[in-house]
Amino acid sequence: RIIDIGRKESRMTSMEPTLYRTMPDEGPSPLVKAEGKDLFDRLLAVIDGLPDAQREVVRLKFQGQMNYEEIAEVTGKTVNAVGVLLHMGLKNLRKRMSDDPELSSPDGREES
Repeated sequence: RIIDIGRKESRMTSMEPTLYRTMPDEGPSPLVKAEGKDLFDRLLAVIDGLPDAQREVVRLKFQGQMNYEEIAEVTGKTVNAVGVLLHMGLKNLRKRMSDDPELSSPDGREES
């Protein structure tokens, strides 16, 4: 009887590896998605607080994925002026983000 059971089991294949391979990746949890959206909304609010010219070039650069020449063409400014505005805009963003504890650390907690 033991030999028969051993022979039978050796012919069987496990379904476990197949089961794991066919399960779809569920992606991030709803909580992680909600936290990401909240963080993105806070970042947009900080960007909206920039002076108009800085806000415009920052959005064109990062949301519009434009290069300096394209931004200069759209705004009617020189490439150098675009560079200065972008530099000042990013400097202001860093300052404002460091002042907001929700944006200054990856998990939203104060760093000690």
